[in-house]
Amino acid sequence: MRIASIDIGTNTVLMLAADVDKNGAFSVLKDEHVIGRLGKGVDEHGVIHQETFQRIEKILSQFKEIAESIGTEHITACGTSALRDASNSREFIDYIKDSLSIDIKILSGSEEAELTYLGAVSEYLKD
Repeated sequence: MRIASIDIGTNTVLMLAADVDKNGAFSVLKDEHVIGRLGKGVDEHGVIHQETFQRIEKILSQFKEIAESIGTEHITACGTSALRDASNSREFIDYIKDSLSIDIKILSGSEEAELTYLGAVSEYLKD
């Protein structure tokens, strides 16, 4: 299966597209990253600004185009700290869903830590 995973962090937006077999082994096809600054102003004001909605939408649109151009069957997206902290994160998630048909799951702090760990050690878990 060909999938793309998008990580919408406080400062960066990352996408990894890969072929994944039935045993979970994967082969990376695309590895993209952009400084998106989703969290700009969140600590100070507690909200994601409207101009940030549009900036992140543009990045995600580009990532979606890349994923579709290589025949990705599924795109999954998650958000981290800035989406946990912003009072209007639901509005942002709905905006992206409406404009790009991408569902964003907000990861808890422990989910984020677990996935970060698994990503860091994944090379050692292959065999």
